[in-house]
Amino acid sequence: MKKEIYEIFTIQNNIILNMDSIEKLEQIVTDEATLKEICAKYLQAFGTERCTRENIEKILESNLHLNERYFQIYNLSRNIKTNTYSDRYIFIKSKIKEEITPIYNLKENQYCWIFGIYYQKDDHTPVIEDAQNVIEIKLEENIENLTIVLNTFICCYGVLKDRSFLVKKFFYPDITKNSILNKNLKKRDPICLFFNGAISIKYLKQIVSSLPTAPNMIFITGPFGQKLYLYLEELSMNFRRIQFLIIPDAEDTIFPGFPKTFTDINLPLFKKFENIYFTTNPCEIHLRNRKICLLKSPIINEISQQVDTSGDDYMTEISKIILSQYCIDFQNMPNTIFKELPDLFICFDECPSKAISISDTLFVTCCDHKKDGISFIYYDSLSNEAEISSLI
Repeated sequence: MKKEIYEIFTIQNNIILNMDSIEKLEQIVTDEATLKEICAKYLQAFGTERCTRENIEKILESNLHLNERYFQIYNLSRNIKTNTYSDRYIFIKSKIKEEITPIYNLKENQYCWIFGIYYQKDDHTPVIEDAQNVIEIKLEENIENLTIVLNTFICCYGVLKDRSFLVKKFFYPDITKNSILNKNLKKRDPICLFFNGAISIKYLKQIVSSLPTAPNMIFITGPFGQKLYLYLEELSMNFRRIQFLIIPDAEDTIFPGFPKTFTDINLPLFKKFENIYFTTNPCEIHLRNRKICLLKSPIINEISQQVDTSGDDYMTEISKIILSQYCIDFQNMPNTIFKELPDLFICFDECPSKAISISDTLFVTCCDHKKDGISFIYYDSLSNEAEISSLI
């Protein structure tokens, strides 16, 4: 963080720092938003006089939440291409154990495995595209496997016949989950609540008071409408010990530049609340030992239209397909790669709320609380377990 500290304190605000103050800031600060907040409070208290470790500690002591940062927000922009198709191809191919034959090296009547992304051309012809080439595919009748979902990376076994690849069987990439450790964050295992849609203060009070353990963090998605600021003020005043993470909807245009640019919402200092944070959609929340991914998207419904939903287990199938792509939203944001799968992937959608554990990743869908008895998700980050709860 040295570069960011120098940029915000010295370049932008003409505050000179000694090495002790820089060291203290590096110990505490894990994101740019917190750094800007500390700098603003420093200017209020000390102006532009030389920054010392003692002065930084005074700022932190008077604002204890700055000295107890146990989570970090990673906002993800739709405008920045973080990865190319080639990046995703190489990364996901590394999850395949079979020996893969490049499409350009296929030989007639020779059985082999190919790997690439499945999609349909303008004339609805199904194809597989690898790193260099594209080939038309045909599915053998009575193929015993899952449904192939558009825009997914798959591994196919089959044979080249008359310039088309006849698929005998296929599978999605392996889902592998590694442990996560963020050493810069304080050790805490928060209880979290998730609401799809703004919930009234009245109902929220009833829910919080009914829980055996008070929540540390509450996540609320939009739309909020034009009364968002008044709503935030009520949240902050009524629940001072709870951290709120607000995920505005595409319809929430009350703040200039959001969500069109998908950047942080920077409220004027006098309108900020110490326990309220804004995120983009999607975003990641990092704890010391957990990573949480949040996405508000109709991706579940989009995939549901392509798979057999007659059985009780179709949501498990959909969850596996999504996680196997190592992408936050492969239908709408194919440039975002999960180098490490999250501990909790929560999707705010119109589908029924459900919690499914897959390869140590908890996949949770959260429906609109107004349509399901004031429902919400209760998440224990210590055990990485979630429950579907409701007020009614």
